[in-house]
Amino acid sequence: MEEISDKVVGYQRKAKAAIIYDVENDWALNDAQGFGLQTKKYGETLEKHYQAFWDRNIAVDVISKEADLSKYDLVIAPMLYMMSVKTSDKLQTYVEQGGTLVSSYITGLVNESDLAHMGGWLEPLKETFGMEPLETDTYYPADENSIEYKGRIYDIKDYATVIKTTEASELAVYQSDFYQGTPALTVNGYGKGHAYYIGARLEEPFLADFYGELIRDLGLKPALDITHERGVSVQAREADGLKTVFIMNFTEDLQVIELNEDVVDIQSGEALRGRLTLHPYDVRIVEKEA
Repeated sequence: MEEISDKVVGYQRKAKAAIIYDVENDWALNDAQGFGLQTKKYGETLEKHYQAFWDRNIAVDVISKEADLSKYDLVIAPMLYMMSVKTSDKLQTYVEQGGTLVSSYITGLVNESDLAHMGGWLEPLKETFGMEPLETDTYYPADENSIEYKGRIYDIKDYATVIKTTEASELAVYQSDFYQGTPALTVNGYGKGHAYYIGARLEEPFLADFYGELIRDLGLKPALDITHERGVSVQAREADGLKTVFIMNFTEDLQVIELNEDVVDIQSGEALRGRLTLHPYDVRIVEKEA
């Protein structure tokens, strides 16, 4: 660590995407006596959204609702059940000024005192998302449903929201039950930005495909142009036009990776490109121009 300190100290992680985690929201959700006491899983849900970026080596900040949103191209706020008018205004301003916002079922239902908002969903949310959630269907374990999104079918678990659209466009529809054919995923252009609402709980295959498209559309770049199997993570820190990249093998297996651009091993000074083998739990630290 002493050898590489001048390539790490003062270097910053520069993320263009963020996920909002709100501890007060977590408390309120845990205390709520609805939505299935065992299936809410707020923290686990955030982790699944994060996974789609981790697998692609895209940096994501985990932030509070008080954080500055303006520096992010993408903000993800699933299950933000407890939301003040101030927070809804902040999210609206973020989208209006050009940001991309993703939210989901069980969002914006109570205020900061855990009391339902008068008149239903907050007006800034209705305007920003161009839709309104009418009710949340909480599934029994045996219940089944799915959505169709861009020609593929994805299974639903735990929750499905009945949606009334006003300005939003539907991207996916439910395949069965009384809301068959109605919107399950929407997008709305508001101001200079866009707001997406995911109405149902969908698992990893959907999140990987959905966020993969957003990553491409927004031009979010990985830390390094590299090919590897799952279990290898690549994370970076930047300063003064240079990028320090940590290539980490989190598995107990040998991992063969492919470096698709020129880098320099910080410790040995060796120029690297092409195939490289990582031993179990091995870490290689390399440098490149930012």
